[in-house]
Amino acid sequence: MPEEVAGETVIVTGIRNRLNRKLPFAQMRVSLAGIDLSDKIDPRLISLSICEKRGNEADQLDLVLHDRDGDLEIPKTGALLKVELGWKYGENLPIGLIDKGSFKVDEISIAGPPDLITIRARSADLTRNFRNRTAQAFIGKSVGEIIDAIAAKNGIRAMVDQELRGEIVPAIARNHQSDAALLRELGRRFDAVATVKNQILIFSRIGGETASGLVIPKLTISRRDTSSFSYSQVEHQNHNGTEAVYRNRQTAQHLTVREGHNEQSPRNPHRLRHVHHNENDARQRARAHHRRTKRGKFKLELDLALGRPDYYPNRQVNVFKAEIDAKSWLIAEATHSLDGSGGLQTKLSLETA
Repeated sequence: MPEEVAGETVIVTGIRNRLNRKLPFAQMRVSLAGIDLSDKIDPRLISLSICEKRGNEADQLDLVLHDRDGDLEIPKTGALLKVELGWKYGENLPIGLIDKGSFKVDEISIAGPPDLITIRARSADLTRNFRNRTAQAFIGKSVGEIIDAIAAKNGIRAMVDQELRGEIVPAIARNHQSDAALLRELGRRFDAVATVKNQILIFSRIGGETASGLVIPKLTISRRDTSSFSYSQVEHQNHNGTEAVYRNRQTAQHLTVREGHNEQSPRNPHRLRHVHHNENDARQRARAHHRRTKRGKFKLELDLALGRPDYYPNRQVNVFKAEIDAKSWLIAEATHSLDGSGGLQTKLSLETA
């Protein structure tokens, strides 16, 4: 009889395990200097969140652990943590870990009781050299030449959007500015972003193809994927496109170029302040400003109850509501949050592409 009871117990346990594997359960892997710390972190985990931002802003990792026994070793500031997130099992979910990059620890706090340790780290792709200030000027150089020079100076390779590589920049000078500041300035000029991934400096247009020329497939998010959403429309200054002024050197006249302007509309375009070097310079600035303004008019926030760490900024998205989906949407920010019980959620901030 005990053997039969034991057999029934094994059968019941097996069924329970199979049922549990249908329930979503997330996993993570945190490594320090190539050593997997997951077994030490997992039983102490209160929360782990990664906020991914587009382009020049650093991604941020927040790791909260309990230290009730006082035995937790705290990593030193400057330590590099590699983080992977994903689903261990669950129906209709991508199974496996997604590499979310490496983060340099720059802030540690301890509070209690109960004793909690919060470790804050930021993406470590941009080296210190990117932050060092220097004086340099590029006159009549292409975007490709400028990005190649910055990458070579920092000992990495460059990959530039083919549409942008040949664009000529009349003049761009920096007086005690860093490479990071110069990349931000170039990004604003062309409505593009610069990122460093796997020792490659990537410069690509916001919402465009990858720098390698590949088209990133659009995501489709249904209503059942979301636990909540929020949509808003902001019309601070409803201008009719953007115009920029440049000086014609031959005639000494001030001429105007326009982007996104509708001649049938009674509204005035937004005029950029400065007088630009030439027509190409003016058009680059006007086009980028118009694209930024257009994107900023509409905002959409989506909370995904079942997180998707494979969703990241600059990906285009189709959504579930017809009047909202009539616009093209782009992920501007993604926050992935893992709790100690295996739950994983994602919050997406979107803007129109």
